[in-house]
Amino acid sequence: MTVFGVNVIRKADPMIVVKAQATLEHRMDPGYWAVEYIQIDKVLRDGSLELCRFGKFVTHEGQGDTPRKHLGEYFQEEGFQFFSAEDILPSGLDLHNYKFISKGQHQRLSRTELKIGDILFARIGVASTGRVAIVTRLLGPSNINNSLDVFRVQGISPYYVVCFLKSYLGQKQVERLKSGVASTAIAIKQIKAIQIPRLVNAFQYAIENEYKTKIEHYHDEAMDAKGRMLQAHKYDNKAAEERYRAEYEHNITIAEAMLNDLVRQVEEIIEGTRTEIEPVDRILNEEQGNGA
Repeated sequence: MTVFGVNVIRKADPMIVVKAQATLEHRMDPGYWAVEYIQIDKVLRDGSLELCRFGKFVTHEGQGDTPRKHLGEYFQEEGFQFFSAEDILPSGLDLHNYKFISKGQHQRLSRTELKIGDILFARIGVASTGRVAIVTRLLGPSNINNSLDVFRVQGISPYYVVCFLKSYLGQKQVERLKSGVASTAIAIKQIKAIQIPRLVNAFQYAIENEYKTKIEHYHDEAMDAKGRMLQAHKYDNKAAEERYRAEYEHNITIAEAMLNDLVRQVEEIIEGTRTEIEPVDRILNEEQGNGA
């Protein structure tokens, strides 16, 4: 098999490939040329869709930072909400982390002040690298720490971008590009090098509409329930806490299931085995049918 200039002589472990030295200079590590990554290249390039670097659409980028003690920066009891990679849930941003920074630090990090529609990408951490979320809601002025990068895009739907980056086609590229073992990391320039198929606008609109009207709705309901759950816990109202916990878990489960379905549909469109985006709320009817 020959893909993207790589000749695969044997797929079995240990895999044998032949590659010109000049093309190996930027990545000499054998793992980068593993057959599973070469096969992703093949899936993307064998289709009829135009491939573009993610960076082609990026109009703004930034990496967050931690409080700097030598600048007199510390976490605050209140102030500007401060997010990390841990706050990226599968279906969106967890709005109830309750970490805050000062106005001064927020101003220093003005480049990474969050806006609705921003794409958050976890750049570091063995269990976190490659997590992505779109900012759909904020409780006030907010910022990010150094485990996250923020991107704004133009000419492509950020909702489609997030679905693609969550797909196996996106995650395998992240896995291939990141470096390190004990502490993995991926640089902004590597993230911007990820190849994204350019779907026609009608597909992108349909993906964005499903996300905004359904996934986002249930995620927001879950966040509201979590807020009430934490408030009940604060006042030691155990009955209310458990009630809101169940509401939170119910809504977040639905949001994640819908998002998984949407990501799967995106994969199938890119693979050429699907021709339309179906409503993701059909999973609710399927569950009710199964329970009947």
